Amino acid sequence: MTTRGGGASRADTPMGRALAGRAVALLQARGRTATAAAGALDLTQPELAVLPQPVVQAAKDALDRGETHYTTRPGVVELRQTIAERSTADGFSATVASTVVTNGGSEGLYVVLQGLLGPGDTVLVVEPVAPNVIDMLTFIGATLKRISPSAEERFVPRPETIVDSGAAVLLLASPSPITGVAIPPEALEQIVAAAVEHGVTVVLDRSSAAAAYDPAVARFPNPELGAQIVTIGSFSDAYGLTGWRVGYFTAPAERMGKLGGLKQAMSICTTAVSQYAALAALQEADEWLAERRAEFARRRDLAVSRLEAAGLPVVPPDVFPALLIDVRGLAASDVELAERLAADGVVVQPGSIFGQATAGFLRINLGIPADDLEAGIDRIARLRNGVEG
Repeated sequence: MTTRGGGASRADTPMGRALAGRAVALLQARGRTATAAAGALDLTQPELAVLPQPVVQAAKDALDRGETHYTTRPGVVELRQTIAERSTADGFSATVASTVVTNGGSEGLYVVLQGLLGPGDTVLVVEPVAPNVIDMLTFIGATLKRISPSAEERFVPRPETIVDSGAAVLLLASPSPITGVAIPPEALEQIVAAAVEHGVTVVLDRSSAAAAYDPAVARFPNPELGAQIVTIGSFSDAYGLTGWRVGYFTAPAERMGKLGGLKQAMSICTTAVSQYAALAALQEADEWLAERRAEFARRRDLAVSRLEAAGLPVVPPDVFPALLIDVRGLAASDVELAERLAADGVVVQPGSIFGQATAGFLRINLGIPADDLEAGIDRIARLRNGVEG
């Protein structure tokens, strides 16, 4: 994995200091007192991926062609066709007509939720879930029912929790960008089947699917059932196109009129240059993605080895870049530990900000500079020794 940045020195820049304060600010917003040490190592913010040359060239070529105008409203046809083919190959049948390109996965998810839910409608939300998703549902006025599967269950919800829930929508992410864990394909099929049987629309966030260490974990074994799922995708984690704002959703044909119209009303279309970059990522970056996957696997193995040697279990991830560290029992809460680490110069995310399912865990991002990752893990291990001492 090739990345920009010069290791630990990044924390000594104004941007580095600002990034290192993000998790601390979040703790303070929750009514906690936390101060990051000077030059703190931010283990939550990855450095920027150096994009493969075909992606960069595709963006340049698009500019040279004058691709600065609106595209077709649902997105560039060739990009939608390629997304649909990839989705279908993964067991989620889609066509050009049932695929819409969005301004990142977040816009795709909001469009879908706004189109499927109204004030008072019940949505089953499988934790962990990002705070901004809860903000979306709150704005819509939906009634939330949370499902909080445990780490011991690999965060897999039980199909029976859907029965008689009265929900209009089941929202879940697999693979999860928060835990890095994918619901096993057979278990996901059972969950979806239970939802469909009880008239619940399934919205599946697959934004991290292309970041799987083993792509098989993100495939669905029942294409007929998969065609009934509304899926969300993104080019951020796997392809490093975070700032380019390219995502998408696929949906059954009967849903497309309302959802496609809402996307157009919100932002007309996604920037043409970004769409052509995303197309090149799908068509010409397989070798680059394989190298990126291998580098993240190396970092994962290093982190897991050092943490477990220090007596800190982890949740083995199926996708990059997330890693959850089990700190249950080391303090009154994960927030308290995050505060102590911040004071020691290491910024992490307390798992409880994503819901009860991940309370007692700390979350780090393996995409940070390699030197920062190793130094940060050493400090986390030192904290454990201090707690036990």
